[in-house]
Amino acid sequence: MATATRHDAGLARSLTVSFGAVAVPGVVGVSGLGVARDAVEFREGNDPTGGVRRLPGRLLGGDVTLSRPLTTDQTFESWIRGPGPEGAVVATREVRIRFFDRAGSPVRGYRLVGAWPRRLEVTGSTLPGSVGLLELLVVSYDTCVTEA
Repeated sequence: MATATRHDAGLARSLTVSFGAVAVPGVVGVSGLGVARDAVEFREGNDPTGGVRRLPGRLLGGDVTLSRPLTTDQTFESWIRGPGPEGAVVATREVRIRFFDRAGSPVRGYRLVGAWPRRLEVTGSTLPGSVGLLELLVVSYDTCVTEA
């Protein structure tokens, strides 16, 4: 019986991140990426002792953390410190996160709409055997759209 070579596209091995049209170099980790929906509660009829029902509501925003080794690249820093359009304190952007398999074929992509940088921190250690210093950027967003 002949067996075909198995290709499991679900095994994402690398990722790319872009802020608008700007590619962000060196991002190695993403956490908190997901989609959530609000639950709307209501009572049926006028009976105050009646049961409460729940229905799906609007999609909720969230926070995602992007991590990369600390380098001289200032992309994270310039976005959180830079002024936004028309004097806004922080620019909201569209952030795209794409995952790829070992062969470089796209597995899945996400588009974060209305995204803005919430917190930037440096963490880690320079001790021998440690991972080193990491730059973490927490990005808040209004909506997460899944792209094929």
